[in-house]
Amino acid sequence: MAVSRLMIRLCCLCGGLVSLMVGIVGIFLPLLPTTPFVILAALLFSQLGESWVAWLYRIPGIGTALSDWDTHRTIRRETKYLAFVMII
Repeated sequence: MAVSRLMIRLCCLCGGLVSLMVGIVGIFLPLLPTTPFVILAALLFSQLGESWVAWLYRIPGIGTALSDWDTHRTIRRETKYLAFVMII
């Protein structure tokens, strides 16, 4: 049974939006990670087109985390310290 391209795009859109929302909630809940969900959202949005990824990179805070991940494959030290302090 063939899955239509529209269904795949719809699943990527819904999954990307849910991932992004969980990532944003993770900003405020210390035990819920933010970065992996934002990276997953970027992966899913990349299946939809460059405009979706560009929109994600323009979001303040989230775009810088994604840029750091793209260039260095790491999370900034300041972000790690902030997460550590928020957990404590």
